[in-house]
Formats: sequence, C-alpha cells, structure tokens
Amino acid sequence: CVVGWAAPQVNIPVWQPAECDLSQARRIAMPKFQGAQPHASLARNQVAEQIAACQNCDVPDEKSLEQILPACLRYEGEDETLDIRQLVEQCRRAGFDLLLIGELECQGDGNASLHLGNPLLKIAIKMQVIDVRTGAVQRDFKAERQWQGVLSRQEEAKNSKSRIFASLTQSVSREIAHKFVASTQRVAVELAEASSGDDEAALRAFQ
Repeated sequence: CVVGWAAPQVNIPVWQPAECDLSQARRIAMPKFQGAQPHASLARNQVAEQIAACQNCDVPDEKSLEQILPACLRYEGEDETLDIRQLVEQCRRAGFDLLLIGELECQGDGNASLHLGNPLLKIAIKMQVIDVRTGAVQRDFKAERQWQGVLSRQEEAKNSKSRIFASLTQSVSREIAHKFVASTQRVAVELAEASSGDDEAALRAFQ
C-alpha cells in the first residue's frame, strides 16, 4: 500500500501591484461621489485618504475641492448631471493632473414589511480616471459587495440596514483603493503532498 497524508495549506503574503499607476500624478481631484448619503461621502473619503497616504500626492478634501471646482456642485439633486468638460477645464486651470469621478449605488429594500426570503443588500462603486491634460478617460473601475440575511429594525444592532450598508461601503472602498495602491494580499497555497514508497521498509529508508 502507499502511505500518505493530506497536503496542508499555508497562507503566504503576495505583493499585488496597483492596476492604475498614479505615480506621475502630483495633484488629484476627486469630487464627492454621486449616490446615497452618507455612504457616498464615506466611500469617497476612504478612497481619497488611502491614495493620498500611499501615493504621496495632494488629494484635497471634499469641501475644499468644492471651492476650487464649482462644477462639483452639479452633483446636487437627482435630475442634475455633471458637466465633465467644464469640470476638466476647471481642473486644468487649478493645476490638477488627474480627475477621479465616482458613483455609489445602494440596492436593497430592507424596510419592506414583506419579504420572500431574506433581503439582499448591495453596494457598488463605479469610477473613471480622467487625464486632465487631454480630457480622455484612462481607466474604468467597478467593484461591488453584497449581503443577504435577517435584518434587525434596531438601529444599534450589527445587522441593522444602516450598519450593513456602512460595512459594505468600507469593504468596497478598500477594493477600489487597491486599484490605485499596491498592497499585500494573503493567498492560500497548498504544499506539495508528502508520501512514502510502496511499503513500510521504503518509508523507514526514506526517513
């Protein structure tokens, strides 16, 4: 018979390069994200903070940017649309290198009185990277997270609708930030299976 045992798994750190290189950008404009509040602002601020910390570049906060780029105010109201050309021109005059446009979508009605099964909540973020010099879109990104389970109507509960949306927003914001920032991910790797020869004598000889 062949003597053997299951191959174990180990988690090893693996360096993941950024999908979008921002190393040449010294000043980045990231207006407030479209979408449901406060999740859209939370997502925008988390992404901006990670980019600024890791890329050593200037990413003005949301309120400061509204003063520098008045076109940002066009996000207000469901029927308003953003004039990308005007915003790019304002970024160019203000000395920005890149413009990052973001939109956050919340899906799921956790307040409905009748559900067939547990409600499904989803947060998705879409982003565009625009070269201010040319006005061309360099990259498009999208990431999403979802949760399904029993919701609590107690606001302070961990499984309340607001807390689930906040947790999903944090998770998907980290994923979007990793598109721009190199990171280290832990990856499960299966070790080579160890086994003996065909009999006990071969096993002792092998040892």
